[in-house]
Amino acid sequence: MRPIRFEPEATEELRAAVEWYEKRRAGLGEDFFAEVASALEVVREYPATGNRPPGVPERLDTRRVSLGRFPYHVVFMEVADQIRVIAVAHHRQRPGYWRKRLTSLS
Repeated sequence: MRPIRFEPEATEELRAAVEWYEKRRAGLGEDFFAEVASALEVVREYPATGNRPPGVPERLDTRRVSLGRFPYHVVFMEVADQIRVIAVAHHRQRPGYWRKRLTSLS
């Protein structure tokens, strides 16, 4: 199984979302983090899982998986020796904002 590496922006998005949910209710941020971790374990084992995001060239092999309980998806890209997490993105807030990050990775 390939290692998973977070891009700095994705790390910040994850941190901010955990903090936001934790402020809403104690333990909810931990639940969010656990859901992201669970999704990434599936991605690690089955990297072809998820859907291709619209507007991204197929050659970039970018996919996204939705979280079941939260309105977020994890956007990731397969590269030679690892899976890179591009974004931890809310479904409705600025859709596709993370696409510009792909140019520095391709």
